[in-house]
Amino acid sequence: MTSIKKILIGALMLVSLLTLAACGKREETGTKTTAGGAPAATTNVNVMLDYMPNVDHAGLYAAITGGEFARAGLKVTPQVPGDAASPLKVLLAGRADMAISYEPEVFLARDKGAQLVSVAAIAQRPLTSLMSIDDKVPAPKDLKGATVGTAGIPYQSAYLKAILKEAGLPAGSVDEINVGFNLTGALLSKKVSATVGAFWNVEGVELRRKGKKPWILPVDEAGVPVEKGGGYLTLTEPWPSMLRGIWGDPDRYRDAYWGRYPGRYFAGDGAKLDDDGYLWVLGRVDDVMNISGHRISTAEVESALVDNPKVAEAAVVGAKDDTTGQAIVAFVTLKGGVEPSDAVGQELRGHVATKFGPISRPKLIIFTDDLHKNRSGKIMCRLLRDGLLYKYPSPRDSSATRMLYSALYTKELTMLQ
Repeated sequence: MTSIKKILIGALMLVSLLTLAACGKREETGTKTTAGGAPAATTNVNVMLDYMPNVDHAGLYAAITGGEFARAGLKVTPQVPGDAASPLKVLLAGRADMAISYEPEVFLARDKGAQLVSVAAIAQRPLTSLMSIDDKVPAPKDLKGATVGTAGIPYQSAYLKAILKEAGLPAGSVDEINVGFNLTGALLSKKVSATVGAFWNVEGVELRRKGKKPWILPVDEAGVPVEKGGGYLTLTEPWPSMLRGIWGDPDRYRDAYWGRYPGRYFAGDGAKLDDDGYLWVLGRVDDVMNISGHRISTAEVESALVDNPKVAEAAVVGAKDDTTGQAIVAFVTLKGGVEPSDAVGQELRGHVATKFGPISRPKLIIFTDDLHKNRSGKIMCRLLRDGLLYKYPSPRDSSATRMLYSALYTKELTMLQ
């Protein structure tokens, strides 16, 4: 019963690829053939999605389109579920070979005796969010008396209870209703005041495209504890070096360090728990980017860039991106004798991808001979972040100063927020 308890207090939601049997060996190159050299028979694999096709399934569809599965002798067919709670039921009934579902749902099914095997994680950070529009629910504490919609999946109800508890509200203070897949429609029609179950990178983007300005709070920021994976590091007991106050400004101290999570000290650091229970401190959260649910440190990308022999120094910031949440933008100063070019930019992007994986590949590299520094010589990433336009028209601008200040007046481009 231990795993159920962990889920009910809010385990980290990961989207996992599941199967009832082990996968066959995958050939890395070429087309699968028999011993005689003839094409081998193709194996059909039906994959039940967790939801309507969306950006979370991009890797699956890219592999289908790019022929990766075909070269391994597989014909993969995605299937759309009838409702959000059905993927594991369909898998267990033998009507699909694999399914995409959510980690809490897997734990619950295993506790009931289901022989499920988790194969791979698709997202390392919770996508499920507390979401509202038109300032109906500007904060978790404002949920009292509200009607909250979910997709009818048990873990969402558990998340809602955890959010209410963290906000100091009793479990019965909201009216929870099942709206199925119609999370966006329920918000737009005002059937519900908020939802727990909508994804910040799916419904959140959909609402923005409809001209709305959704209020979005990922569940790991709303009070759902993280049992495994990444999140924000908070303290509930005294700790060495904990700040005790700000001279002459107690209100600022209270708001900055205790206001975000009531009863918890938050100094602004991100962290993750690995499978062995070790805590990894990732550094300041403003130095950690959220790329499609993956937490990536700016320092990691910077170290990969300066590892290339053509790079003298680099600064990396996260820019607003409606598709991936944030996009990686790198400001790079090349060593003497190396001229900026598209070829060098592609080389550097590929170098980062080789070091830390494709998800870490910068979306844009801006070559500059001048990076803002303070008196001690530290690159002032705050200025880069505050002034950056991630669709800046000229990635070869020779002066970071001229780029930033001229960009502030380019109204047709999207300002980083």
